[in-house]
Amino acid sequence: MNEPNKKQGRGPWINAAVAALRKRHVPERMARTVVGLYVQHYPRKLSADLTAEDPESKALALWARKVRKSGFANEQELIAAWTAHGFWNRRALQRLEERELRQQNGGLLPEHIPMLLRPERVERTLKLMCQLSHWANARDLLLYADRQGLRAAKVRLVAAACEAGLLKPIARIPAQTEFKPFGDPEYREHIAWVAGAEVFDALRCRKGEKTLQAQRLYREFFGQEAPERRELRKGLEKKARKHIEEHIAACIEARLESLETEARETGRPIPVEALKALFVSPLLLPGFRWYLWPEWEDLYGIALEPLDPEQGNLVVCAYASPTACYRFHLPQRVAETVLGREAVAELPLASEGEREEGELLGRGPGREESLAQPIRTILAELGVSEKAICPDRLISKAEYIASLPPCDEWSDDGNAELYAYAEEPEYVD
Repeated sequence: MNEPNKKQGRGPWINAAVAALRKRHVPERMARTVVGLYVQHYPRKLSADLTAEDPESKALALWARKVRKSGFANEQELIAAWTAHGFWNRRALQRLEERELRQQNGGLLPEHIPMLLRPERVERTLKLMCQLSHWANARDLLLYADRQGLRAAKVRLVAAACEAGLLKPIARIPAQTEFKPFGDPEYREHIAWVAGAEVFDALRCRKGEKTLQAQRLYREFFGQEAPERRELRKGLEKKARKHIEEHIAACIEARLESLETEARETGRPIPVEALKALFVSPLLLPGFRWYLWPEWEDLYGIALEPLDPEQGNLVVCAYASPTACYRFHLPQRVAETVLGREAVAELPLASEGEREEGELLGRGPGREESLAQPIRTILAELGVSEKAICPDRLISKAEYIASLPPCDEWSDDGNAELYAYAEEPEYVD
């Protein structure tokens, strides 16, 4: 990478680098801090034409996302962590990039998948996938977030086997639950009120990304510019403030209802960007409460199913040979990307009671046999990264509950939320 002309200064390069990180959804203040640290440690690796597609900006964006999740309170802590842990090291950045790639592919590296599907290996892989499926459904043993990660690994392998022609689609299973991404009308109103309070707080803060976003919403909802920050913080009467909050909440609620209706009519998922623009956090939505304090950037693939009106629709994929036969379920949305929407629509409906199963040499890996095999052994043989897909590191549900402090249902110490984390959503499995 070429160093820009010293006469021009580093300002244009820094602005270009910040813009590149912003395209990758890194907050502006974090982006400027990261670029400043990068300039400090790599003074010769400067380029005035850095773009969002440039590998350098991608690595920086990954690092910025990593440190943002670590919860540093201020820029000094961020710089201290940079210096202490050597995050600027190229190898460390490559590891972060690999981890994100695995997260997007069910914990697998794309180049490793063809090796698992070789003719001499495929039936062993299918048996491991069947065992993985039993673990993904073990509600009594693992926490939901980890089981979703295991399911993501299985879905990625089933999709790859379908794409390779090893698994054949034979039937469809319609969803058994109603699409309610925001819960009932009363809960949707609650979501709107919480998001509206976030908008009002952002308007009162100093200018930043969230403040600009809140000002755009204010212009849309009121048809005029937002009041000055000083007026919002001190000079606004209580009655006027209440009116603003109520109007913002009502507009957000109407927008959420519109997004839900549009998703039902088109059959397409609710865009994450639309919810982010309304200050709606995944923590507020019923389908995401089974993850501890998630952010939209942390959720990939099937983790976003609660926003999909076709969640729960499955395609049955089968494998048959003289020595083995297997059946797996693939989310319809994933199947459509592999097989095509028309081909999936033409499949007949499956018979009642259709389930995933497998048999190798006349004997199937049943639930007891599968759960007797350590899950980490299964993941290791498949080349699946536990760290990439299992946020709770496969801790047993009983061990998690035993580790919690005593909980008073009426207290405000937050323990009730930790206990609720061990519960299960009604619509899964």
